Amino acid sequence: MGSRALIVLTACFALGGCVFGGQRAAPVDDRSVGGPPPPTPQQASSTTTKRIEPSGVAVRPLAEPTEIKPREINPAVVSLLNRSNNYVRTKQHDKAAASIERALQIEPDNAWLWHRLAGIRLEQARYGEADNLAAKSNLMAGNNRRLQIDNWRLMEKARKARGDGDGAKQAAARATALGTRKY
Repeated sequence: MGSRALIVLTACFALGGCVFGGQRAAPVDDRSVGGPPPPTPQQASSTTTKRIEPSGVAVRPLAEPTEIKPREINPAVVSLLNRSNNYVRTKQHDKAAASIERALQIEPDNAWLWHRLAGIRLEQARYGEADNLAAKSNLMAGNNRRLQIDNWRLMEKARKARGDGDGAKQAAARATALGTRKY
């Protein structure tokens, strides 16, 4: 394991735990550094149930699981998204697109921003560009199935609008294969 990965892992545990497979790793009683004393049998039975891990270390589940976000949202991007949404509501699509493009200068790898720009291009009847931007969003979406489905539905609409019936059917089939989310 590289030193950077070790630092991130250590920071993750120091800040309160990590999320693995949708569940937070339980805290470990570590008495080697003067940790809290183990609960009495009455305390243990009244609050939570202890379990012994294969390593022999007693583990107590957390009362309220918390989730660590992989990264914080940039406030400038949030501001630009809000501005873009206001422009869309007032049918000022050129200004809405410009706001999203500025947000993409800050976060060029943000798949959701590419999807948002594709949606604006669809509203502007720039169907080829909408199709391409949604495809680009899909390349960056990783394993975000919801976003991928939304992108394929957007591509379906763009292709249908420009007269590409076969392409629209292919996009619809891809969206259906991923799940049943409506756009």
